[in-house]
Amino acid sequence: MANIEIQSLLRTGIEAVRAGNKAKARRIFERVLEIDDSNEMAWMWMASVVQTPDERRVCLENVLDINPNNERAVKALARLKAGLASSARSESKPASRITRVKPKSPPPRASAAESWGASDWDSRLEEVARPSRPAAPDRREASLDDSGGRRRPARLPILALGALGVLVVIVVAGLLLAQVGSGESGGAQGGPLPTVPTPVPTRVVLVDPDDVRETLVPPTWTPRPTETLYPSLTPSETPPPLSYYNLVFSGRQSGRPGSDIYRIRADGAEDELFPLARDDADEIDPAVAPDGADVVFISMRSGAPELYLTRADGRQIDATQLTDAGATEMGTPSWAPDGQSIVFSAVIGDEPDSELYIISLNAPRDLIPITNNQANDREPAWSPDGKTIVFASDRLVRGYWQLFMVPADCFETDQFGQCEEKVVQLTNSQYSSMSPAWSPDGRQIVFVSNRKSVDDEDVYVMRADGTDARPLTLEQYGDNGANDRRPVWSPDGRWIAFASDREARRSQVFIMASDGSQVVQVTSFLGGAASPSWLPEQ
Repeated sequence: MANIEIQSLLRTGIEAVRAGNKAKARRIFERVLEIDDSNEMAWMWMASVVQTPDERRVCLENVLDINPNNERAVKALARLKAGLASSARSESKPASRITRVKPKSPPPRASAAESWGASDWDSRLEEVARPSRPAAPDRREASLDDSGGRRRPARLPILALGALGVLVVIVVAGLLLAQVGSGESGGAQGGPLPTVPTPVPTRVVLVDPDDVRETLVPPTWTPRPTETLYPSLTPSETPPPLSYYNLVFSGRQSGRPGSDIYRIRADGAEDELFPLARDDADEIDPAVAPDGADVVFISMRSGAPELYLTRADGRQIDATQLTDAGATEMGTPSWAPDGQSIVFSAVIGDEPDSELYIISLNAPRDLIPITNNQANDREPAWSPDGKTIVFASDRLVRGYWQLFMVPADCFETDQFGQCEEKVVQLTNSQYSSMSPAWSPDGRQIVFVSNRKSVDDEDVYVMRADGTDARPLTLEQYGDNGANDRRPVWSPDGRWIAFASDREARRSQVFIMASDGSQVVQVTSFLGGAASPSWLPEQ
């Protein structure tokens, strides 16, 4: 099965956990593990829905068999074993040692009526090709397999599920009869009949499976609701010309050893092109401070990628180094609205994945970690009100990116994993969604996605809560199947700058109206140009 199909099943299972339907979630995770017995995420989530401590131990041990460095599984297993030992002591029984063994391969699937039921997602799962592996004898208990497969928690007994289903039907029928009786009584007295409220769709909320209990409580933080779709931001009778705006970007001119940071007028006037930072090393990912005075960017001039600061007026070519993180990768800095802090992504130390960090200009070498997991988190963008950071992550399925939000002050109490517990998922698209940027009023987010075609990245816009996404650049809009990247709104919300390889398949900076019309090419660098950032109006 392709990764995208596994991703779809995982999302469905997580939604079932979120809705409190552990039986359904368990069947879905079992299906994923029949397809990919080494899916670390499926085993981790399976640990949250199994019924007994022994089954939970099996799941967590399988996680660590796949990835011994999974800190959450290590801590969860330690807590579980401590709880088992405490329980054994309280019962005055000697605690039996739990021996790590290679668990067993999954048992064969029961019939469709037993294993999946007649729900509306049954047909979706039956379309997925089943793995061609020999059937193993059905076991009701987790057992040892001499062939070295992973051990599975015992499936829920079919008779128990059937009895539970009958009980649920009886309770629901009783409630419906009670409502009907109440409605008839109200009608006889001339009062209005009761109405059933329209259910509100929910988003997938990523929580630590180790902390899932009988009831999942979603994060208390939610994005601000919006009243209208895609409102005009700052309308005026006469829009200013493009020469009124200025951009900062990373580009490589002919004869230069690497890319440098430049400032240019938005109409592309070459006589208004000024270098802001130059070095033999690559200078990339510029971000303009909210007051327009400074530009932060990433450079390899010290031998490792670090953050540097320079003036936006071009009077300081020798930039000031901010960080000394010793990172192997660093990217996409974004300013807090007060201009005192910067969030960015980096791969630091022995960790193989990128995480999000915040620095203060008062102490730029003190890094504050925001995310801490086994996935890649990158491309953070600070909201205009300073309360939220949106970012891209492949934490659902490695290599497939979706957009997430986290409160910007989540780290203040200094509790381990507190930020991770408050992460909220925004997009749930086919393939990937990435490179988010806020509108000036905070109501919308522009981003990049290849949801229509895996080989074609386009610019989209959506509400700040992740709903009502619509494309701004697609082939039918004239981009000729090009890849469009790193969109960012102008300060007045009228324009969106982005990078695209639609001309000669070399990345250049373009701008378009916020509705996707009036596309204008700004740069024509022989070595290409990327990562635009707007200067505030002076």
